[in-house]
Amino acid sequence: MSLQQPHGKGYVIEDEKCRYIEDETETETCKMSERRWSNGSSLVDFRYSFQASRNLDCHDSSQENIDNEDEVKKPRPFYKKKRFYFGIAVLIAGAILLYQSEIDPLEKLYLATNGTGWYRNDYWMYEESESVCIRYGVVCRPGTDDVIELNLGSNGLSGSLPTELALLRSLERLYISSFNGLAGTIPTEYGKLKNMQSLTLSGDLTGPIPTELGKLEKLRTLRLSANELTGTIPTELGNLKSLESLFLENNDLDGTIPRELGQLKAMTILSVKKNDQLYGPVPQEVCENMPIWLMYGCGVKCECTRGCDEPCTP
Repeated sequence: MSLQQPHGKGYVIEDEKCRYIEDETETETCKMSERRWSNGSSLVDFRYSFQASRNLDCHDSSQENIDNEDEVKKPRPFYKKKRFYFGIAVLIAGAILLYQSEIDPLEKLYLATNGTGWYRNDYWMYEESESVCIRYGVVCRPGTDDVIELNLGSNGLSGSLPTELALLRSLERLYISSFNGLAGTIPTEYGKLKNMQSLTLSGDLTGPIPTELGKLEKLRTLRLSANELTGTIPTELGNLKSLESLFLENNDLDGTIPRELGQLKAMTILSVKKNDQLYGPVPQEVCENMPIWLMYGCGVKCECTRGCDEPCTP
């Protein structure tokens, strides 16, 4: 701690070890060891208190008088620094939310998949004053602009799927298929579409099946056929308690059929045929969860007593 005399008036107190609370009812006191004024006089057990008025009353044990007490200053309170950084964080978070609120997920889809080349793109280049619900393939909840269905099957889409579709939180049905048109991976963000009931994505998509799709608790139909998906079938799909149909045929999946799929009591169709790297027997847990119309490839052996209706065809 040190004392400085600014412009010949009063003194400045500097002490980073002291913490202050600027409150109308609270006062904190700090002590300092012996210091000397510029005139050589000694100051012992110097004490000061800071109040909400920001006036600093100084007193010492030897009852020495101090001129210009109201002008004694203190260092910037530590809590004010924290409040400053918190304010900056709030501003940044607000800017992000504002940016997201201005994003049109459908416009992102249009641009990312060459919307000008679609077979049908009626009203997709619309005026801002018009509703998104008039666009081709878009279905909204009656009386609102909440998109609940997006059907662009066999519509000539090319390019990659945008992550921004995950912002359509009311979406219940998504059907996008474009043979030899789409590229890239399935965005993991689609696992945030909590209201999704039917999800179809087909068209030369690559990469693994996102484990995040196992979070879509309302999903009843999952169709990822006719892609170039690789890796194993995620065990997380066993969490889809409402799933009735699972179509994974015509991909490059490998490994075995996970036994966790036996937890899907509502499932009636499981198709994994034409995945040449799949192998091994159908798990007993899946066999016991019948009736299932199981379509499988040559590498998979179905020893279930019923439900294995697909013959092995090279």
